[in-house]
Amino acid sequence: MFGIRFAEADHSFNITRAVLVLEYMQAAIDVIITRDHGDVVPQLLAAAKQRLETFHA
Repeated sequence: MFGIRFAEADHSFNITRAVLVLEYMQAAIDVIITRDHGDVVPQLLAAAKQRLETFHA
């Protein structure tokens, strides 16, 4: 219901803006975690790799 009205109102999804927002968030999180919680970076990388294998392999 929402999606059809959204499209009928001539709104569209801007993929470039969406990717920019995602990249910005990832960069911000990386800076904050590395700066404030550098000791957990190895565990986060291991968890991310495991999630990649589990959910996207």
